[in-house]
Amino acid sequence: MWGNLGDARYWASADHSGAAEAYQRAVALAEKKLHVNSRDAQVERDLALYHAMLLERLPALSCLQEALRLAPRDLDTLIKAALVHKQIGEDEQALNWLQKAVSAGYSPALVRDNPAFASLAVNQSFRALISGNHSAGNGKNRGGSK
Repeated sequence: MWGNLGDARYWASADHSGAAEAYQRAVALAEKKLHVNSRDAQVERDLALYHAMLLERLPALSCLQEALRLAPRDLDTLIKAALVHKQIGEDEQALNWLQKAVSAGYSPALVRDNPAFASLAVNQSFRALISGNHSAGNGKNRGGSK
């Protein structure tokens, strides 16, 4: 719930008022959950995003790596990987993970409508991905000519 509150506060105002406090509480609770079950991919991927939203790059990537180790094909984990990388300013990595998520069955419309990815709308690979032509999702051509 604290993570959801952080998201609401982050996206509701330009200055993201109160989001950091909510994300910090979400981090503390998620870490407690991991002490009970250290193999919970959902908690790891949520924790990765909370750290990313706090611009804590190294903890975000560490938690994301663990989530991907535990659930490498899970759609929620793939999309969280894209969100984490986008939030920490790694747009190319975010696009790579979006490509993987869409290729695995994640809805291009959900990607298009997610405000976290709005700044990618100028990127040709992103536009191809959300239009359903996701073979160009990483900027590379898989089938011959461009």
